[in-house]
Amino acid sequence: QRLILTALFISLNIQLCCSVAPIGVLNPKHSLAERSDLRGRSRYISVFTTACMPWMTGTSVNPLLRAVYLEQRPEQHRITLCVPWIARKDQELLFPGNMTFACKEDQEAFVRQWVREQLGCNTRIRIAFYDGVYAPEFASILPTSDPTGCVPEEERDVAVLEEPEHINWCHKGTPWCDAFNYVVGVVHTNYWQYAITDPHVNFLNRISRALIIYTLNEWVVHAYCHRTIKLSGAVRQHARAVICNVHGVRNKFLDIGEKAAGRRFKSGAYFIGKSLWGKGYTELMDQLSRYRKRTGQAVALDVYGSGPDQPAIAEEAARLQLGWTFYPATDHANLQDYKVMVNPSLSDVVCTTTAEALAMGKVAILFTTLTVR
Repeated sequence: QRLILTALFISLNIQLCCSVAPIGVLNPKHSLAERSDLRGRSRYISVFTTACMPWMTGTSVNPLLRAVYLEQRPEQHRITLCVPWIARKDQELLFPGNMTFACKEDQEAFVRQWVREQLGCNTRIRIAFYDGVYAPEFASILPTSDPTGCVPEEERDVAVLEEPEHINWCHKGTPWCDAFNYVVGVVHTNYWQYAITDPHVNFLNRISRALIIYTLNEWVVHAYCHRTIKLSGAVRQHARAVICNVHGVRNKFLDIGEKAAGRRFKSGAYFIGKSLWGKGYTELMDQLSRYRKRTGQAVALDVYGSGPDQPAIAEEAARLQLGWTFYPATDHANLQDYKVMVNPSLSDVVCTTTAEALAMGKVAILFTTLTVR
């Protein structure tokens, strides 16, 4: 019902702004192609995302790395990273180790400290917060205020929307293409795959939910972005989008890989990912329970991750006697002693954790998907 109401809301309120938007801070005669060119001159670039550290998820880590990278370019772009601020009860649910923040300044200080420790540099990017709330039915943070308000009008030049579908499902503020000179969306998540494979929803409801989400995503991405980038062909919608993996891995992972050459790993296999059924836990349980029935042996696996489905996943693994050991979410770079990483996800758009594992010199075991190809 909530999905249907959201669809009706968007259909009544959406403002199609895919045509060339009016120019704000730039000369009105600049073409869309000129406004998309980030080379050769300093620009105001605002990166909007739907998660924030210390939630160790791709939509918090990769946008932060992108913002820091853009700041370091020779053009000396002025960067704002816009992230959600959520209530303490949601922080307790999502952040590892029962970590919470009493104010935005404390969370911002944590983010900057993480950059210093993990990237070996300080950052001067501006970090701004918009209000958000965790929605368990979507396993996502949804904005409850207008994210465009994070950026002063005189700085609204280029906007990078990380997860342009998700951030716009309930968008009630200024249309992005009216607020900014150029808007590019980076598609992180395969929502169709999440909806169609949810093991806890009957088949008819899965089909209807998947179709509604597919339609919503088409509407909002078409309406609110000048250009859309899909990280891989795993996302089958958004026909006008370009496919390009604009993610990467930190130098720290490559450094670990160089040091790992020729040495023995101390630990066996592990899986790292959000504790959501859609991340492949069902498929992995099916495979390893079949192996256990066939051989009488369980494959020991250490599982790192936090999320709302963690208790149910741990309970099911214990029931199947799989021999899994569960740990809170951690930085992937802390797991350098393991030899084998298992990634059973069929929903990943791009396997960032797999790329990190390979960079560290590990063996990665995956399903064959478009993402892997």
